[in-house]
Parts: sequence; structure tokens; C-alpha cells
Amino acid sequence: RTKKSLHFVRGSEAWEPLSFTDDKGQWVGLEVDFLKLLESRLGISIKVSDLPWPEAVKKARSHVYDGIISASPMLERQKDLFFSNTYYLSPLALVTKQEHPYVGQSDEFRGKRIALIEGSAFDAYAKEMFPHVEIVYSKEGTQGVLEMILDGRADAALDNLAPLNHLMRKETLSGKLKVSLVLYSETLSSFQYGLRNDEPLLYSIINKAIASYSPIEKKEIKERWEGKVVEHTKAPQQTQTKRLV
Repeated sequence: RTKKSLHFVRGSEAWEPLSFTDDKGQWVGLEVDFLKLLESRLGISIKVSDLPWPEAVKKARSHVYDGIISASPMLERQKDLFFSNTYYLSPLALVTKQEHPYVGQSDEFRGKRIALIEGSAFDAYAKEMFPHVEIVYSKEGTQGVLEMILDGRADAALDNLAPLNHLMRKETLSGKLKVSLVLYSETLSSFQYGLRNDEPLLYSIINKAIASYSPIEKKEIKERWEGKVVEHTKAPQQTQTKRLV
């Protein structure tokens, strides 16, 4: 059947510069611009509701919505959702205080504490990649895990590079933190839409739309929101990691 509009859901938590509410109360960010690009290709409107992330995932898996924005294709989610082609990539990063030595390999972080956002899809990944560390959690998003480093509750934080760099450019954090290790996960570095799996035509149409994005269109959105990456005095090692699903 032909849809005249779609209804997606997103996490209500701020995740700058990807998805957040600005000073005017408007939902803005890289995800918003990619969604507008999708709307332009489909020729229909996409309504977006916001819920706390765990509830958003639950509702999407129950097919209350046509899709969910920025959901990693974890194995348990694939029982209920089709995952679109990737429209944006962001590596993962391990952030530490400026004075901490750069991390050449994950094993060098043995015995340390790594902060994650509570409920993050990075949990299983962090435990696999850093089996000899203590995982600690923040309910305050990316800002919260960075603050845990500064006040001594954690030695490092793991998240996508884009939101980490965005916050580290702010005056209150400038010069205090650095990216010590960059990692790539085929699952967690990819941004995709989780789509209800009882409508295969929807999945096909959205994938065709994403495939039509030009390199210039994607580059403009990426540069608009990523800005300049926080400079490193030494380039950290980039580690290719295996798919988790």
C-alpha cells in the first residue's frame, strides 16, 4: 500500500551535534538534515516523535512507528526491524585527560575505568574490546561521561567521535581532554534507520532513496555539523574492529 506520510521515533536525549533541541526549542542536528534529505527523495512528510531511548526502541520493535532513527542493528533488534543502508559513518573514540598517554592498543587500558552512557549499545562492545576494565555508567549522556573523567570517576569515556568532538570544543572542556584511541565498528559506527519488518516495500524504497544521495549532499551535511575535529598532538592508532552481530 502507498503511504502518504511516515511516522518515525527518536530518542529524546540530547546528542549534539547529531540530534538535540536548540535555544528556540527546535529539533536540529545532523540527523534532522539527513531526515529532510530523505523526505525530499521520498516526496512525503516524515513525522517524528521523541521518547526516552529505551522506550523508543521498544515501541519501534512493536511497530508502533514506521521506523526509528539512529538505531544500531543489534542482533535482538533484527527480530523485529529491518535496518536500512548506512547514510552516515562516525568512528568510535576513547577520550582521556590531556595528560594521559595515548593508547596504542586496547590492552594497554587494563585495570582502568571506562564511562559509557547508560543503556548505550556500546556496552557489549566495550566489554569485548576492553575485557580487563571496569565499566561505569552515566545517565547524563555524552556530557555526563566526559564529566566523569574530569571529576575522577572514570579514566576514559567511549562514544561516537562526532558528539565527543562537539563537546570537547566547548570552552569549559577545551584543552582538558583528548582523543586517545579511535576505533571502527561496522555495527556501531554506522547510522541507519530501523524499519518495521512487516513492510518490505518501505525498506526497499528507503534504501533506494539513501542510495541516491550524492557525495556532495552528504559532505555538506557532515561538514555543517561536525565542524573541525579536535586537534591531536599525535595521531592515535586507528583500529579496525570486528562486527558484533
